[in-house]
Amino acid sequence: MEVRNITISEEILEVCPEFSMAAITCEVINSPFNASLWQEIQYFSSRFASKHNIEDIKKKAGNTRHAASVQKAGERPKPLPAFS
Repeated sequence: MEVRNITISEEILEVCPEFSMAAITCEVINSPFNASLWQEIQYFSSRFASKHNIEDIKKKAGNTRHAASVQKAGERPKPLPAFS
């Protein structure tokens, strides 16, 4: 197994001082077309799209950036509701 080094930028560590991560590597061999898998992907995509629009997703992303800046300023951000 080959060891790889991952570097986390100082900018990330400044806004997320308790940052931790794990990484897994693997070799993947794609299988032939799987109709059942694609049906599941299409079902999930349709369901997600029916519940969320791009503006809601943008707001969530903006709130995440705001929470990081609030945390950097020493305040505790309010938790955001999760997508379902």
